[in-house]
Amino acid sequence: SDDQYLVARIVKHPIFDSLCALVIIFNSALIGLGVEWQVTHDDISTNHKVLGFFCTSFFFVELGLRMFSQGKGFFCNSETRGWNIFDFTLVILSLVDCVLEITGPQDGGTASLASAMKTIKMLRIVRVFRVFRFFRELSLLALMIVDSMRSLMWALMMLFIIIYVFAILFTQSALEFIKQNGHKDIIGLAEVERQFGSLARTTYSLVQAMLGGVNWGVVSDTLLRMEGDLAISAMPALFFFYIAFTVLAVLNIITGVFVDNAVETARCQRDFLVQKESELKEKYIMELRALFCEMDQDNSGTITLKEIQEYLRDPRVTSYFGALGLDASHTERLFDLIDDDGSGDVSVDEFLDGCLRLKGSARGVDLALQGYQLKWIIHR
Repeated sequence: SDDQYLVARIVKHPIFDSLCALVIIFNSALIGLGVEWQVTHDDISTNHKVLGFFCTSFFFVELGLRMFSQGKGFFCNSETRGWNIFDFTLVILSLVDCVLEITGPQDGGTASLASAMKTIKMLRIVRVFRVFRFFRELSLLALMIVDSMRSLMWALMMLFIIIYVFAILFTQSALEFIKQNGHKDIIGLAEVERQFGSLARTTYSLVQAMLGGVNWGVVSDTLLRMEGDLAISAMPALFFFYIAFTVLAVLNIITGVFVDNAVETARCQRDFLVQKESELKEKYIMELRALFCEMDQDNSGTITLKEIQEYLRDPRVTSYFGALGLDASHTERLFDLIDDDGSGDVSVDEFLDGCLRLKGSARGVDLALQGYQLKWIIHR
């Protein structure tokens, strides 16, 4: 219908997307300010509540407009279904939060109701991820991160295997050193037991040393205090090899894998955009062919100005032309621009080429070409 077409144009307009992104950012900042306010106050201020209700009302209206414009496709369209379900869930949670905020727990309420309110309030901050929907760069970065999850799992498994092997070696040597010198008063024995006294402690120390949670020199100093046979004395050198191997080799290789995966994702995304643009163009051409066949009432294979004027008398047809990106308000001018040879009859090829050329607003290359042709005519 015309109303659905008008609403669809509104929700797809860049200004509407920018407004939605702005309100989302404002709502996220408002949640942060509310949390900071509660550090020194027992309850959220009235201003915060009023602004929160305003944001919820805006999101509710936005959801209603999108559902009205997309109809059944709101939950069925595979391209936008994920985001639409995400938006729908957040709006429902926000409405529930508003109802609980207005009614409040009666007679002191229950602990479960208070806990539910806190959980819903915490989930509201998830709405900030909706900003990814309106910014292509953020969407691409998020897609790269999601696609890297599989590589991350394999990388963590490989790191776990490496750390597990080294942890067993260090733990065995540390336990042997503790058993041999447990009855002696040796400086650093307690530190050896604290860092390498069990497999879990050794793993924790190795992870800290690798990721910078603790200076690896502190861990190596503890190993240097271990004196004994050749196996125990070799532990500091083995630890230096572990640091060099994990930090300089393993982590850099993992970083390279992530970068390669991100580049591949970006390339696939560009290919997807090109493919989508081609599909849209093919769909547009099919719609124009169907439109040409409807206007060609005598089935002559060509259309005339009279046939176009009769066809455009229906306001719905004019609206359909507008949806295709064609300005049908001046029929004669539109026909003259499509009729390249000036014969008074427009073939299907002329119609397709002309509509593709006239679709949307004028681009810089179109204006430059017109200027060049005008100069060429003047010089002649």
